[in-house]
Amino acid sequence: MPKATEQKIKTAELYADMSLKSLWVDNLHVAIREDDVCFLRWSTSLPEGFFEQARLMSGKKQLKEMIDILCFTTDYYPEKEGLTSKFHQDKVGGKAVARGKK
Repeated sequence: MPKATEQKIKTAELYADMSLKSLWVDNLHVAIREDDVCFLRWSTSLPEGFFEQARLMSGKKQLKEMIDILCFTTDYYPEKEGLTSKFHQDKVGGKAVARGKK
């Protein structure tokens, strides 16, 4: 039997900026433009209200790849029917649906 050949996979190195702060966030808002650029805003819910913590922009393709990583890491694969976030859902007939799409 022939020996299995080893393949070397070159991966990009991550250069961590240790001066960046870690933030607690519990809300996410995503807006997608017509040119597939996504605008993401994270916020924290406090008794005084919602406080924006971070803003990022990314391409739709890259955002989908990030979502795949999140789903794999958390072992959570949501169904397409509706949102699970209480912040962005209304109960209609016991089914979660996105606001504005009743």
